[in-house]
Amino acid sequence: MVAEYCLRQYLHQQGASDILVHSAGIIAAPQDPRTKTLEVLQSLGIDASHHIQTKITPTVVDAYDLIIAMAIDHQQFVKEHFGWNIPLFNEIAIGEHTSVLDIKEAFPDAEKESEDENRHIVWTIHYIHDHIPVVYDYIRTHNML
Repeated sequence: MVAEYCLRQYLHQQGASDILVHSAGIIAAPQDPRTKTLEVLQSLGIDASHHIQTKITPTVVDAYDLIIAMAIDHQQFVKEHFGWNIPLFNEIAIGEHTSVLDIKEAFPDAEKESEDENRHIVWTIHYIHDHIPVVYDYIRTHNML
């Protein structure tokens, strides 16, 4: 979700309004985004308060020219279920085959928000936001604009 909204903002700033950006998860259990996530995005000028989670399906996969996974298990899921080899965000952003850990991956046993979780959320959102220009360049150089 964070990458979706950060990329949308960046595309808007670049005047690339004809590109459709969407996020989908492998689980997409109904839940509201964490308050801290929305606060950090808002501090970057991004309103994600109306985000609705979507589960990845064949229709979603077929509708897009590029799918980027945030985590290795997401990448494997898309390969196993849809037959697509897709890049990881970190492969594009920093040239490494590593995951960007979401809060549940970083803190699997946490039941409520802690200061460590909030610090992780802030760091992760800024990390994604700061690397979006590299993702944009990847899209541009692979003729997806």
